[in-house]
Amino acid sequence: MTGGAEPLALAPAMADNLARWLDSERATRDRSPHTIRAYQGDLLAFLGFLGGYHGTPALPATLAGLTQTDMRAFAADERGRGLSARSLARRLSAARSFIRWMADRHGFDASRALASRGPKYTRSLPRPLAPGQAQDVLDIAGGTHPEAWIAARDTAVLTLLWGSGLRISEALGLNGADWPLREALTIHGKGGRERQVPVLPIARQAVADYLRLCPW
Repeated sequence: MTGGAEPLALAPAMADNLARWLDSERATRDRSPHTIRAYQGDLLAFLGFLGGYHGTPALPATLAGLTQTDMRAFAADERGRGLSARSLARRLSAARSFIRWMADRHGFDASRALASRGPKYTRSLPRPLAPGQAQDVLDIAGGTHPEAWIAARDTAVLTLLWGSGLRISEALGLNGADWPLREALTIHGKGGRERQVPVLPIARQAVADYLRLCPW
């Protein structure tokens, strides 16, 4: 076996298994179309590499014989092609999920391949918009729709996201019982966790403008 070989096209049997796995991910895990496309690309890259690495199109028996050495060779090849550590971690995760599914389906032990670990990478926190950037976004939202009340609605939602740190579902979940907005809101977030968030004057004014213009 030699690394760096050109990837090979999928054998029909493996293409069928891949299609079935993607259907399973879509149906049982409610994956988005974007995620399914990403997984498909990840697995095509992985299976194509195995074909070139072993010199023959990958088959279920190929996956049954995989070791940590094979997984490391794939990772090294992808990094050599310029793939970032974050993207490689996702690609290896998709490969392991597919291998696990194939092992259950075809009855082989995949523990050697599944023992491999993905690359480490730093998880960066999302950066908030600077005040000037936030104002630019609000200005755009306020001028993108000819209906004044819709523009005011979009501005109010974006102001709450930026000024109060609400998730989009939390901002859209506010109703008449929350008006008038106080200086702080009690939000019940993910997992039923409760937190207090500040409501800046600019956010209260944006919501007031929307309610004044809303036809309902």
